[in-house]
Amino acid sequence: MPFPYLDQLFEKKLLDKKQYTLLSAIYSKKIFSLYYELRTGLYLGVLSFTTGAGILIYENAGSLAHLLNNVVLSAIMLACFWYAGRHRAPFTTAEVESPTPYYDYVLLLGALLFLIIEGYLQNIYGVFGQQWGLAVAVPAALFFVVAYVFDHRGVLSLAIVTAAAAVGLQVSVVAWYKNNVFSEESLIYPAIIFSVCLTAIAFVLDNLKIKRHFTFSYLLWNSVILLTALLAALFQFQPKLLFFLILATTSAGAIYHARKTQTYVFFLMGVTSLYIAVTYMIARLGNIDPVIWYLYFLASCIGLVFFVIRSVRTLGNR
Repeated sequence: MPFPYLDQLFEKKLLDKKQYTLLSAIYSKKIFSLYYELRTGLYLGVLSFTTGAGILIYENAGSLAHLLNNVVLSAIMLACFWYAGRHRAPFTTAEVESPTPYYDYVLLLGALLFLIIEGYLQNIYGVFGQQWGLAVAVPAALFFVVAYVFDHRGVLSLAIVTAAAAVGLQVSVVAWYKNNVFSEESLIYPAIIFSVCLTAIAFVLDNLKIKRHFTFSYLLWNSVILLTALLAALFQFQPKLLFFLILATTSAGAIYHARKTQTYVFFLMGVTSLYIAVTYMIARLGNIDPVIWYLYFLASCIGLVFFVIRSVRTLGNR
């Protein structure tokens, strides 16, 4: 028996005959699930379709064919939102189960098609004029609303990414007017502020018990943005010690949150960022013998791998 306690559970009448038979078949590999394979296939299908549609539209820009393409894609987009609206469950601050097997994929398809069509209209017709930041902020705001109304984490991720892009575009335009296009400060500092503010909002919503299952998506994207921005600031700006301390504190916070919530992805990001920062600060101490560097990297990498593996075993696999 692959699961030695199955018989005991059945004998203690904790499982009925139907449950016992089903679990026996599952653990003996007679029944296996294609759930994740099918989900992956559906998501890849949505991404492939929208990618191909976007390429098709922009390659035929200015021709009669592109008008037909836009009409067809607009009709599909509206049909997607109509389908999602028709099957939407009543709004609640808790997590809502998907009402149909295809609900999440249809809504994601509609959101991606909206991005394609809106981007095309801005690029060809300039519906927002030169306000490219506004052209990205509008779908970001729409996606936040859609994510909460339809309870969709995929659309929430789109909202976070487009909101970050809107901040970057707006700042880049300002930097262009100031003849300071290549200033790293114009992107690094807004990235830090953006991620900190959005993280604060995520914790507030989590404490208010509003879509608490969204907190993971918020923190995942914000951790990537914040840790990357802090590393860039450490490499390029002064004072180094200040940015190192900020980065070390942030990494420690990510590690603490990982242990608290049993999510190894935050642990991995925190440990990796801290290791890079420590190594960079050591390198700034001065001329170090190549042999010492070799021994340092060898010992530290091996130690880091063992530490991560040992720590991840105590965490969940979320």
